[in-house]
Amino acid sequence: MCIDRTLENLTSCDDGDDGEAGIEVTIFYAKIADVLTFPAKPTVSGSTLFDAAVTITGNIVFKSGKCFKTIQLVTDKGKVERELVGPRKNKSWINKLMGYIANTSPKTVGFVDACKNSDMIFIVKESDGNTTIIGWNDRPANFESAKASSGDAPDSARETEIVIQSSGKAAPYYTGTIALTPAA
Repeated sequence: MCIDRTLENLTSCDDGDDGEAGIEVTIFYAKIADVLTFPAKPTVSGSTLFDAAVTITGNIVFKSGKCFKTIQLVTDKGKVERELVGPRKNKSWINKLMGYIANTSPKTVGFVDACKNSDMIFIVKESDGNTTIIGWNDRPANFESAKASSGDAPDSARETEIVIQSSGKAAPYYTGTIALTPAA
């Protein structure tokens, strides 16, 4: 499908931006099957502004008794990547969430094992204040890989590396609420 958008000026950064990289240590996740309704994805038209075409403004609503759960990542070792891939005139996106959990406990390994083949959604707050969604009802996120390492020396880390991936459109930005209390 060919998208005809009005072009806008794009600057490298806004005056006063501090350029802080990274993501917050708390990320939010849920199984797609636990979501009752997803907000509408933005529609693209000739007058759509660049940011509006990749920003979701509604709320994710959960089924009764369900909500987002949290994961704590190691500080300064997590990131979101959006990579444009594919041949000329047939591009799409691979979206990744990469991070480390600061242990290899039975609970952490059990989390990975329980979710390894599940269709998921992850919400990540980036250091610049934007919130990103990895995964959606029609393009879920899945574990690409996970590695729990005991470390091998006093100065090495005992941690579990996770890589989450979705594909299709660029991972959208999300302005809705992040429900942490089970739905009624």
